[in-house]
Amino acid sequence: NISQRITGLNTLRIKETDRLKAMCKGITELGGSFKIVDDDSVEISRHRGLHHGSVDFYDDHRIAFAFAPLVVLTQPLLIDDPLVVGKSYPGFFYHLQQVGITLG
Repeated sequence: NISQRITGLNTLRIKETDRLKAMCKGITELGGSFKIVDDDSVEISRHRGLHHGSVDFYDDHRIAFAFAPLVVLTQPLLIDDPLVVGKSYPGFFYHLQQVGITLG
């Protein structure tokens, strides 16, 4: 049981997507616990191991960057739109593969 509270997140709701809601939905769908406390903080806990699944990136490159490395815990992780990273790091998924991370 690992729990933590992260604060200082107030700007995450006003980006390409509501990143707090996107992270909450994605972590929950993979078996974790992610609770939005208020506009500034979240509580995250993992009561059991994360499982495989798919995560919606909401056409937001930073959501893709946040979730893609979880493939080492969730094998496989289905990527809904790998091209979304082209905005800021077109070689992201290629570089993950170069270090041995196999994507689903």
